[in-house]
This record gives sequence, C-alpha cells and structure tokens, in this order.
Amino acid sequence: CQPCHRFCATCAGAGADGCINCTEGYFMEDGRCVQSCSISYYFDHSSENGYKSCKKCDISCLTCNGPGFKNCTSCPSGYLLDLGMCQMGAICKDVSLFRGA
Repeated sequence: CQPCHRFCATCAGAGADGCINCTEGYFMEDGRCVQSCSISYYFDHSSENGYKSCKKCDISCLTCNGPGFKNCTSCPSGYLLDLGMCQMGAICKDVSLFRGA
C-alpha cells in the first residue's frame, strides 16, 4: 500500500489523478483534485457524498455558473451572451424600433 496524494481524502492510486474524493479546500474535477474550478467548469453546489466538485459547462459556454445552456457567463469568440445563453454574433436585437415612439 502507498499513501494517497496529499490532495486526496481517498484514492484508487498514487498521484493527484488517482483521487476518489478530495481533502478539505479541494474540488474533484474530471478525476483530479483542484483548488478552484478550471475555465469551462462550474462549482457544483450539490456536493455529492458530502464532497465538493467542479462540473463541465455546457459546450455552448466558455464559462458558466451552472449546468445547461442557460447558465453561461461568457461565450466563445464569435458568440454573444444574451440572458445566460450564447448566441451567434450576427443575432442582435434592434433597439432602434422602440425609439421615437
């Protein structure tokens, strides 16, 4: 038997990528323990089994604050953020229709 990596609370192997659960102050992200969620990941508040984790954002988002395509906080190049969703950059709302009324 070998000790778990210092970031791991429990592990299935050596190294930071062998963690099953993380120690206090670290989050599980794609099988490894991290201090903060990477870009394109969000902090999952549900904390499965009492352990905190980072989950992947919807593929349409660059960054997000929750699951699905309606929780984007920023978008990839060429897309615009509109009410939490990333839309093609060519789609704009025409505000000039409401002027002069």
